[in-house]
Order: sequence, then structure tokens, then C-alpha cells
Amino acid sequence: MTNDQKPPEEQDDLTPEEIEEEEQLAAEERESIWSVPRRLRRWYAAIFVVQYLIFLGLTIYDVVVNQPAAGLVATILAVQRGMTANILNIAASAYATLEVYMLADWLREWDRNRFRKSRQQARTERQQRQQAAQRAETAEKALQEARAEANHQWQARQQAALQAGLPFDEPPPFPPTNDNGAENRDS
Repeated sequence: MTNDQKPPEEQDDLTPEEIEEEEQLAAEERESIWSVPRRLRRWYAAIFVVQYLIFLGLTIYDVVVNQPAAGLVATILAVQRGMTANILNIAASAYATLEVYMLADWLREWDRNRFRKSRQQARTERQQRQQAAQRAETAEKALQEARAEANHQWQARQQAALQAGLPFDEPPPFPPTNDNGAENRDS
């Protein structure tokens, strides 16, 4: 391999989305701010040709109607002078038209990305809420089990004291709850 040859790019480890993004970036490449991206060169050429033909028609009309010449050659030279003066305006106008399109395209992509990010953020927040709810539910179950176990042990101690004929004045660790989860204070 010589020094001027580049090694082949490894695209095996790229996802299809990454490959598509690289292709889009390559299509957007410019040599300067005034150059037209590769993907829009046909549009630039089409806009330029249409505008050129419009200006050519207007110039011919102007020369023939407003500047009657001495002959065909003088008319052709006058049209050529008029088009030479306008060719840079035509090129700049076609470029400006594409820049407006590219700006609109950029804004559309920016808005799409912002929408994707907000959707991803909402999805992440929803997952976090679900995980928090699951953790709270697990903690509540563990607490209920611990309370039930403490009440069970208390009842066992109470039964043992009653069977032994000993006084038992220890209050229950957790008052029993009603069906709706409220503490039953009547016991």
C-alpha cells in the first residue's frame, strides 16, 4: 500500500442509521459557504437555467422594444452585453433561492430533533415514574409484611402470656387496619 492510498473504511460495525447519517453528511459537504451541496446541484442548475431564460427573454424584449438597433448584429451584441451584466445576478439569485430552501430544511430537521428529544425525555420520565411506583409498591408490601410479622409475634406473646396466666399489658406494635387501609382505633 502506498502513502497516497487510504485504507478501506470499516463500515461493518456501523448501524444502518449511522451509515445513513454519514451519507447525508457527505451529501451536505461543501468546499466553502458559497458552494452548493452535492444533493442540490441539479436544483441549482434547473433554477439557474429557468432564471437565465427569463432574463434572456426580458433582455431581448428590452433591446428590441426600447433600444432599436441598426441591425441584427447590433441587436445580438446589445443582448449579449445585457446578459453579461445579469449573469452574476442570476447565479446569486439561484444560490439565494437554494439557501432559503436549505435554511427551511435545517429548521425542519432542528424541529424534528427537538421533538425526538422531548419524546425521549418523556419516555425516560415515564419509565422513571413507573420504576419509582414499583419501588414504592415493593416497599409498601415489605412494610405490610413486616407489620404482619410484628403483629403475629405480638399475638404469639399475648397467647403465651394468657396460657401461662401472666398479665400482658404490651400494646400491639401496629393497630390492625380496616379494609380501606385506615387504622382501626376501636381495638
